[in-house]
Amino acid sequence: MFEKFLSGNYKNLLNSIESGENVSVFGLNLGEKLALTMDSAFLFYVVDSIDNINPVLDKLSALGRSCEVLTDPISPLTSEFACVTKTIEILNKIKNNQIDTLIITPEVMTGFFPKLEKITSIELKKSQDLNLSEFQKQLIQMNYKRVDLVSEPCEFSVRGDIIDIFPIGFKPTRISLDYDAIESIKIYNPVTMLTTTEIDSVNINTNAFVISDADKLGEIYDDLKLKHDNTYEDLQNNPRDFRHIAISKENYCHVFELKSGLIVFDGTKEIYSKLENSVKDYNESIKNLKYPLNVLLGLTKLDIKDLLKYGDSTLLAFQSISQANRLFNPQRVYSIRTLPSMNYFNFKDGLVLDVKNYIKSNFTVILCVGSEENSYKFKELFQKENINFEANKSMSLCLKGQVNILEKNYPLDIILPEEKLAIISTTSLIGVKKKVENVKVDFFDGELPKAGDFVVHNFHGVGKCLGVETLKLSNALRDYVVIEYKNSDRLYLPVENVDQISKYLGSDKAPALNKIGGVEFAKTKSKVKSAVKKIAYDLIALYRERMNKKGVVYPVDDELQTSFENSFPYAETSDQLSAINDCKKDMEQGKIMDRLVCGDVGFGKTEVALRIAFKTIMSGRQVAFLCPTTILSEQHYSTAKSRFADFGVKVEVLNRLKSPSEVSSIIKSLKDGKIDMLIGTHKILGKDVEFKNLGLLILDEEQKFGVADKDKIKNMKKNVNVLTLSATPIPRTLNMSLIGVRDISVIETPPMQRIASDVKVLEYSDELVKKAIDFELGRHGQVLVIYNRVENIEKFASHIRSLSGGAVVSYAHGQMNSEELEHEIFKLYSNVTQILVATTLIENGVDLPNANTLIVINSDMLGLSQLYQLKGRIGRSDKQSFAYFTYDSRKMLTENGYKRLQAIEEFSGMGSGFKIAMRDLEIRGAGSLLGLEQSGHIEKIGYNLYVKLLSDSIKELNNEKVNYVSDVRVETNISAYLSHDYIDSSSARMKVYKEISNINTMEKFVEFLKNTKEIYGDMPEELVNLAKIGFIKNMCGVLHASKIVIKDNCNIVLDSKESLTKELVAGTVDEYSEYINFNFADLPTIIISNVPKGQMLDFLIAYLQFVTCNC
Repeated sequence: MFEKFLSGNYKNLLNSIESGENVSVFGLNLGEKLALTMDSAFLFYVVDSIDNINPVLDKLSALGRSCEVLTDPISPLTSEFACVTKTIEILNKIKNNQIDTLIITPEVMTGFFPKLEKITSIELKKSQDLNLSEFQKQLIQMNYKRVDLVSEPCEFSVRGDIIDIFPIGFKPTRISLDYDAIESIKIYNPVTMLTTTEIDSVNINTNAFVISDADKLGEIYDDLKLKHDNTYEDLQNNPRDFRHIAISKENYCHVFELKSGLIVFDGTKEIYSKLENSVKDYNESIKNLKYPLNVLLGLTKLDIKDLLKYGDSTLLAFQSISQANRLFNPQRVYSIRTLPSMNYFNFKDGLVLDVKNYIKSNFTVILCVGSEENSYKFKELFQKENINFEANKSMSLCLKGQVNILEKNYPLDIILPEEKLAIISTTSLIGVKKKVENVKVDFFDGELPKAGDFVVHNFHGVGKCLGVETLKLSNALRDYVVIEYKNSDRLYLPVENVDQISKYLGSDKAPALNKIGGVEFAKTKSKVKSAVKKIAYDLIALYRERMNKKGVVYPVDDELQTSFENSFPYAETSDQLSAINDCKKDMEQGKIMDRLVCGDVGFGKTEVALRIAFKTIMSGRQVAFLCPTTILSEQHYSTAKSRFADFGVKVEVLNRLKSPSEVSSIIKSLKDGKIDMLIGTHKILGKDVEFKNLGLLILDEEQKFGVADKDKIKNMKKNVNVLTLSATPIPRTLNMSLIGVRDISVIETPPMQRIASDVKVLEYSDELVKKAIDFELGRHGQVLVIYNRVENIEKFASHIRSLSGGAVVSYAHGQMNSEELEHEIFKLYSNVTQILVATTLIENGVDLPNANTLIVINSDMLGLSQLYQLKGRIGRSDKQSFAYFTYDSRKMLTENGYKRLQAIEEFSGMGSGFKIAMRDLEIRGAGSLLGLEQSGHIEKIGYNLYVKLLSDSIKELNNEKVNYVSDVRVETNISAYLSHDYIDSSSARMKVYKEISNINTMEKFVEFLKNTKEIYGDMPEELVNLAKIGFIKNMCGVLHASKIVIKDNCNIVLDSKESLTKELVAGTVDEYSEYINFNFADLPTIIISNVPKGQMLDFLIAYLQFVTCNC
């Protein structure tokens, strides 16, 4: 690309690589290094540290290379399913030429990989014949698991002629059969279960990590069964943990044997040292095998010499010091002088100075400004400074010895004094960030009740769901939800009416059952409604008072704000942008902002706060950032200092780690206005802490402060903008009900490349802990062990040290003095500590990208939100993370303890915090969410109904329309039910019932029929009837009907004379007089007759649509 500007040593280096010579190079910066790799057909790039992966990945990707990253050493002893699955996905991409670059850590060089030609896959195409029975056997042999509903890779389900499968390295796919031929292949969303895109073919890749020899596998199985019963039993119960059992040298290879290409070692000394350690760890693991698998597998120790065989590949090593290259013997060694690059996006004077110096030295200067729009600013700048330049749209058109403004993106800074060449990247000039594809987390909002759950019926109150029964009444089969009430009375609720019930959430105890009939519950609901109306009135009054106050009008964003935001390493997610824009709109309109930014753990709330803080500071006002813990304040201080470093912002932190003299100095500087942003704990609330011009208060996890602190915060909030951050997500139903009375921004989009943690709930054992630690330390990561008993923590840390074979183990707890705690946290941040044993003081604030294994001891003793926050401490990088929540098998779990562990395992995906918040309501009650004074009301009627009453009250007080809810009973002799042959999963059945109960438009009716057919196949007539009845029931509700009887004729009974309007009568007479009559009694009735047999449901849909739309 820029070779025409080269004539010296760098050009000779390029020629050596192109001719296939093995080379060592000294002196290059990252830009000059990566430029040497661009012509390679396939590139292995070995980094010396996991911290260096992202800079390499970002720049190579920006140059158009297709990259993947491997950091975990996969061996025949690896049983971590998530790591193995990811590796298989990458190997298939290499085999199919879908990537041209593999970035790895030194540890991966010790890994074992199936040879590419041994990896099998099944390709399915439209119109292809497919024997369903044989296909299922193939999938099971390929280590896929059959389930009811597919949600994870390597799962499949079969529903009649529909096959759902989640192939490795691809999206969930639905295959529809027409007898024995494939009719269609479509990608679908595993949450909504709906298809999105039709495709012509799909490849299903094997999930067997090492291809096994069938005969040898049979021999080993027989040998194990005969001689080693325990191993054989483990193999039968956990086949995925033994996927390597028939490994043979004919089938596997090491990483550089996968493919020939250019192999780059970036930091030979560190790479060789880590490789030595990995070989040592692997050989130790073979020696310490619990079972005689080393004999059965024929495993031998690794020899580092075997890992340094590179086949036909070209080798390139980057070295920083003059020391022998122990990875290979170079044929040539180069030493090239370079200059470091600068960030100019906020330092235009520095750019002008450097360009003028380059001109004096006769350099070719190429400024890659990214676009024609950006070029105008630089042209104007250079014209003002009398710098001659050429504007070009291609690097090939740039002129030697001139200053060139290139209107293209280029990610590399290349400054070569010997070549008299300076290429300045778009990132250095503009701060351009990566483009990311934001994927919103899909989830079903509101958990559906199942058998055994307590439920709340809108009219009858609290009961217990006993499940769904199909009963024959009036010679027709119908489905009913059976609900038990006080005195063992039962309500048989037609399934089309399940919109009238919701799962009971609100108390950690079993609620009292109401009497059936609704009289008792109506009194309770009336009392709660009165209390809720007062809350709604207070919320509205507070909101209006705040809206009427005038705050500071902040200016719209200027170039400096844009430069600051462009300096962040990652692009904002769509939800972050929305939250940022919400805050800026508040500020620019002169509102006194009081906004809650609510989002899951690690979804970037702090990044939102820092952008708003900068806007405040640049307008001459100070920012206070209040945190509940010392560790969290230190974390935010470190982040803020880094983000503000190039913009002249003075940041300080005030917490118990500061000495008295430091505290005095900070307080004085703050009062004098010399500190722009003060981050700290409750010490910020001290009487002696005085801001000169406070403009913004940021509160992180306000609910964790004590009563006294909250009173001080309330006083501090007056007349300043307030931004509250919460990682305890607010349930969406409550959020929606508060629209218009509380400013809330919700972040549901996970950061790019974030991988959900692999969560396991297990009985504690030393063997489990040792295995988890060995795996994490084997990939040079860190481990967090949560042990919440201060009195024994030192002894337990010693036990962990013995299990880990002498690893560096530290411990930390809240009763340590400040110096001790600071020292231990510093050791953790600086990667000196390999394993930290700590109490839950790390629940908030510790952000460790290198810590990707969490082990929680006695996890049943912790709260659900605590468990979820702890899980959020890991998985902060693009590495697969593992969370082990253990419990003592010798003691009986409490019911709530069991529920907590069940929930943390069930809701382990990205964005699960909203589900956790709902489940926490169920387990813990509602006091923590809405205040203790409201928890009593919620316990009586349940959270969902409480929120509906709150929402209705707010609408009434704002003179908005409240939706009418009618209890329409349907009696019919038409069979309408959902057969188990069609859908057997109880959760899927309940979801279908819920959808039917909500059909209230023709669009929803058609959509339901279409989607259900798409997911489950052709619908039985009885289910279509059920959907029609659900639609009819809801339209009757609009007419204020109380009952509809559908037989040969049909009677629609209205709930009062007022419901039979003149418009309804006139419209009916005009259009339907031959079919419909009226009975004008106290409960008027619409009488329908003369409808042809078998057409009554369709007639009712047509008639009710007409009258509800036109009358």
